[in-house]
Amino acid sequence: MLLLTVCVSLQYIQYPEAVFSEIHRILKPGGVAIVSFSNRIFYQKAIQIWRGASEASRVELVKRYFASVPGFTTAEVIVNQSTAPNFLQWLGLPTGDPFYAMIACRLES
Repeated sequence: MLLLTVCVSLQYIQYPEAVFSEIHRILKPGGVAIVSFSNRIFYQKAIQIWRGASEASRVELVKRYFASVPGFTTAEVIVNQSTAPNFLQWLGLPTGDPFYAMIACRLES
């Protein structure tokens, strides 16, 4: 497999290190893994470490998941923050969710 994506579901995975080991196992050398998430969650279903973390802490957590498996490049972080003006939030109007994508490649064996 050359590309694998995990889209807005990592916060619910009970054994993320095992999942990242499997991602590494099924990716071909040079294959790309993309993990994406936002700040929205089903609170009762999310794992505790995710529920209690800030957005910056969640980014670091996903980096640690990649780093827990030897054989991945350092994860690159892509952030897309909302461009809506802050005054909309003061009025109680939706301002958009931030979006995070973490990208790492499987190193050559």
